[in-house]
Amino acid sequence: MGSSTSTPAAAVNPSNASDHQPPSPPSGCPMHERKRKGQNKPSPSEFIDHYMPPPNQTPSPDQPFVLSTSREESSIPRADSEKKWVYPSEQMFWNAMLRKGWKWKDDDISQKDMYNIIRIHNQNNEQAWKEILKWEALHADECPCGPSLVRFGGKAREYSPRARIRSWMGYELPFDRHDWIINRCGTEVRYVIDYYDGGEVNKDYQFTILDVRPAFDSFSAVWDRMKVAWWRWIS
Repeated sequence: MGSSTSTPAAAVNPSNASDHQPPSPPSGCPMHERKRKGQNKPSPSEFIDHYMPPPNQTPSPDQPFVLSTSREESSIPRADSEKKWVYPSEQMFWNAMLRKGWKWKDDDISQKDMYNIIRIHNQNNEQAWKEILKWEALHADECPCGPSLVRFGGKAREYSPRARIRSWMGYELPFDRHDWIINRCGTEVRYVIDYYDGGEVNKDYQFTILDVRPAFDSFSAVWDRMKVAWWRWIS
């Protein structure tokens, strides 16, 4: 959650292997007030943590080298939880690639490549969340505690209308697409994220150009995009 395989842009993994607890949210947040009163239900990601088998950290048969099983906590809040989303380990990513039909070859990928893929993957998602927060700043008054991520899905083969229109104008198509559903203090909002190849990977493991915007599926989203388009035009 990069290359033409789109694996570095895969979404963050919902399972949480960290005991670290983020700081308590602001006292004025209505969602967290419900938590303190015991009125909230477990989120889908909590359900996965407590009732599903643990993440697959077992080396695959004939795996050519040892991969790290350590996982990095993201900065992305999980909906209806005090925890953050946690990224997959190198071993989990490798196993996921195998499940999707990828096969390792001697000259295909190295241990160093997997190290880099994980960091590109994590950086992509951190950048996507930062872009979502810029849009959500338009709703700071109605949601003072800020948004949280509910769920996400990859749609690499479903080009957004905007991506198609850009391609008709001569621009390249994105190599991946995700839809992220966020919780805006009780309201679910869908964001569309198109991932474009930005060239060489820099020292911060960034190479992807992200096009992040709220989906055209509500009046609020349409209004937000109209306002931002106007601001960009007059500036």
